[in-house]
Amino acid sequence: GLEARPTSSPVVLVDLSETSCGADGASAVLGASNVGLQSARFYGNKLGSEGFRSLAHAIPSCRLETLDLAGNGADQASVAALLQSVLESIETTNLRTLVIGGNEGGQEVEELVRQIQSLKPEIAIARDRRQRC
Repeated sequence: GLEARPTSSPVVLVDLSETSCGADGASAVLGASNVGLQSARFYGNKLGSEGFRSLAHAIPSCRLETLDLAGNGADQASVAALLQSVLESIETTNLRTLVIGGNEGGQEVEELVRQIQSLKPEIAIARDRRQRC
């Protein structure tokens, strides 16, 4: 007959939206992305500019396919630093969806988005419409 066997499935989604996990918690999750984690949501965690700069350092080793950083109040320079990190790791990234709406946008952010999407068009980068230049 059929036998049920327990399987150990890796965690593929971590949703820490509005949990105040902070930059350290978000960086720890990004660091764990090499063990099968595919998607992480940090919406509304008030990571701010410092959190974005901290996450930018974790991007090169990150293996996530989806990263939601919306609504964290980061300034344009910090959003740009994170996007620059994505751009610098474009050849090795698994990223397919990056959500950065609810953070400061502007010309520098839009230029980096254009560069990323010209090199890897399959990466969708969601941001606020009103901030596009």
